Amino acid sequence: MFKLFKKSTKAKKSHVWDELLKTRYLPEADFFYGEVAKFDQAFVDNELKMTKDPGMSVNTFFKQAMELHFAGFDPKVVQADLNMAQTLADTILAMPAEQTEHWNGGEKFYDHSYNPSIRMDKTYIDGWLNSTDIDNDYLAAATNYLLDNHYLFVDKYFWDEMAKDKYLVCLIDLWIAGKFEAASQRLKIERSFKNVERFYDWSKKINELLISQQSGEGVTGELAETIDIYFNEMRYPQWMKEKKDSDPYSVYYSSDKLAFKLAILRWLYVEKQPLAGNWQQVLAQVTK
Repeated sequence: MFKLFKKSTKAKKSHVWDELLKTRYLPEADFFYGEVAKFDQAFVDNELKMTKDPGMSVNTFFKQAMELHFAGFDPKVVQADLNMAQTLADTILAMPAEQTEHWNGGEKFYDHSYNPSIRMDKTYIDGWLNSTDIDNDYLAAATNYLLDNHYLFVDKYFWDEMAKDKYLVCLIDLWIAGKFEAASQRLKIERSFKNVERFYDWSKKINELLISQQSGEGVTGELAETIDIYFNEMRYPQWMKEKKDSDPYSVYYSSDKLAFKLAILRWLYVEKQPLAGNWQQVLAQVTK
């Protein structure tokens, strides 16, 4: 096992999600049911009128759907949140340029950040809603655009832990899309990954193993163990409160969304099964 990593620990018990259902989500059930009851075209119009970050608007409902699904909340509410995330994404992406210009600002935030982020989320939302495989080329194109035009451009003067962290998270999207060589090139950029070394080293190891597996080498066991080191942290919803390690894998990115993506990665390259028809089993890996 890669020497910089601690031995993989046993996953946290699934009852943690059960406890969250009882203590966080069920007490707020009236809010969730009340919110989805308001979902209509007027709600969409108002959300898009008020938001300053359309990517966050899509992500809010997508992430809420994940959290409620993992906790075992009412599937109808999960479905409604996913449908709203999809509707917002489709509506935003269909807008002509003159209607999105107010989100751009001087740094072209919509063109270079919000738009590709929404396209990335839409890939997963569509796949989950329809229980289909995802569009790998669409996901890879959006991811590469975000990396080139935002993280390696807008953030070149602000290459802090948040930018480094989110840059590395994008590699997971490239792996899911099967673009291992592209991810290799992303790992070779001449920039410091100080303070996120653990995440960076883990990313290099995963990329090496995926390329080896693609070449026919028998590395699936090692790949599973390496993925699970990270996955077993991210799929435990209280991980940040109990974290003692001074160099976590990911500080700034949503742990629920990471768990979602790592479950997909694990399903594709450890279980070696298609996503189509299997989304319930894919996401069940998070709470088992």
